[in-house]
Amino acid sequence: MGGPGYHITEPPPRHYHYAPGTVAMGTAYDEPRGRSGSNFFIVLPGAGRIAPAYAVLGRVKGGMKVIRRIGTLGSPSETPSQTVRIDWVRIRRQ
Repeated sequence: MGGPGYHITEPPPRHYHYAPGTVAMGTAYDEPRGRSGSNFFIVLPGAGRIAPAYAVLGRVKGGMKVIRRIGTLGSPSETPSQTVRIDWVRIRRQ
């Protein structure tokens, strides 16, 4: 509920393909294309076509097995049925 009090506006190219492992910012349904705040999502294998409307943060380079396991805790359109806690991430700028 609510937001972080800030946002970014960085839409991907019009025909961008969110490949499995893509990390992107979530957005409210009424926000313009590419405008995002505090939520993020990771694209799972078999996710289907996602409209290029979300700012891309990066991609998962290791640990997709864990991401797939999290994906089994609910359907693609809902939050997981159990609490999922991410203890740490490593971010590399390229």
